[in-house]
Amino acid sequence: MNPTFKDSTDNDDCTSDDGKRKRDDKEENVFIKSKKTYRSPEKKAMERSDPNEELREMLRTLLIDNKNKANEIVELKEMMGSMIVEMKDIRKKNNEYKNQMNRLVKENEELKNSIKEMKQRMDNVESALEMFQRDKKRNNLIVKGLKIDTNENEIIKEAMENFMKKELETEVEINKAYKINEKTCIMELKHFEDKIKMLRAKGKLINRIGETIYIDCDLTRKEQETQKRRTIGKHPIKNTEQKNKAKEIKVRIGT
Repeated sequence: MNPTFKDSTDNDDCTSDDGKRKRDDKEENVFIKSKKTYRSPEKKAMERSDPNEELREMLRTLLIDNKNKANEIVELKEMMGSMIVEMKDIRKKNNEYKNQMNRLVKENEELKNSIKEMKQRMDNVESALEMFQRDKKRNNLIVKGLKIDTNENEIIKEAMENFMKKELETEVEINKAYKINEKTCIMELKHFEDKIKMLRAKGKLINRIGETIYIDCDLTRKEQETQKRRTIGKHPIKNTEQKNKAKEIKVRIGT
C-alpha cells in the first residue's frame, strides 16, 4: 500500500466528514431560526422604547386622579364652609331665640310677681277697708219694722231714743240715725256699751202685738257672707218653707 495515497484518502475522508458536519450544522441553524418568534417592527420599536415610560404614564394618571380628587376636596371644603356658615347662622338664631325666651320667661316672672304684689296690695286694701267699715259700724244697729214717715235725721234720732226708752226700757245715747227705706233705719250709738244693752233687751220686742220689729248688728258685706255660710253649715235648709222659717228666726234672734 502506498502511504501517500493512504494519507490522501484519509484526508479526503476527513474533509468529507467535516463538510457533512457543516451542512448538518447549517440545516440545524436554519431549523432553530425558524423556531424563533417573529416580531413586527412596531413591537421591536416598543421593545426599544424607554422602560420608564410606563411608570411615567402611571404617574400622569395618578396626577390626573389627584387633581380630580383635589378639585373634589376643594368642592367639599366649599360645601363644608357653606355648612359651617349656615350652622353659625342657625346657632346665632338659636341663641337669639333662647335669649328671647329667657326675656319672655323673665318678663313673665316679673308679671307674675307684679300680679302677686298687686293682689297682695288689693288684699291689704280690702282688709284695711274691712277694718275701717267694721270700726265705723262697730256701734251701729239696724232697726227694721218701724214705719218711718220722715227723712229728717234729727226727728228719726229723737223717735228712736223715745222708742228704746219706752219699749226696751233702756236709755241710750244715739249719735245719729238715718233712714234706709220706709221701715228700716240705722242708728249710730255713742258708746259700744249702749249697743250691747240694746242687743240684750231686744228680746222684749218678740211679744209686741201688732207689728214685728227687728234689731240687729250693722254688719259689713264680708261679715254677712261669713254669717250666711255659718248659718247654712249649722242648719242645712231642705225646702223653701224651712228656708223662710230659718230666715225669720235669724232676724228675730239676731247675732
